[in-house]
Amino acid sequence: MDRITKADLRRRIAYLNRITGHAEEPYKLNDDGTIARETREGRNRAVVNAGTYTLSGAYGGWNLCQMTRGGGERNVFSHGHVAKRELWREINAYIEGIESRPSGNDILSAILKHSPDIDTSTLLAIGEELDPVADWIKNMSDAELIEALKV
Repeated sequence: MDRITKADLRRRIAYLNRITGHAEEPYKLNDDGTIARETREGRNRAVVNAGTYTLSGAYGGWNLCQMTRGGGERNVFSHGHVAKRELWREINAYIEGIESRPSGNDILSAILKHSPDIDTSTLLAIGEELDPVADWIKNMSDAELIEALKV
C-alpha cells in the first residue's frame, strides 16, 4: 500500500472491533442516531460502549485507543501519537496476535476440563481478561456455565 489514509486506519479499527466483538461506535446510539444518555451518580452522561477501539489524532500523529467503562479512553500501545504508516503496522500486528490466539471459549473449556471444581468467581476473574467472554459468563449460573463449557 503506497499511502496510508485516515480512512484506511478507520477500516482496520472497524475490523478489529468486529473480531473482538465490540461495537463500532464508541457510544451507544438511540434509534434516531443521537448518543444515548443515562443519569449516573447524579450526572447525565453518554452511555459508553466499553472496549470499543477508536482512532485518536493529535500533534500531527495517530494512536489506537480503547473506551473504558468510566467513559475515558486508554492508550492501547502505551506510546504517543505516531505516523499513520507506523500505526497501521501496529494495528495489523495487534490483529494478527488476536487472530492467532485461542478463543476465550477454548481457554475456559481447557480450564474447566483440568479444574472441574473451579468456582464461578475465579472463572469470572479469568473471563474478565477474555472480553467479550466475560459478559457471557456474568449472566450464567454455576450450573449453566459448567454445562455450556463441557468438553
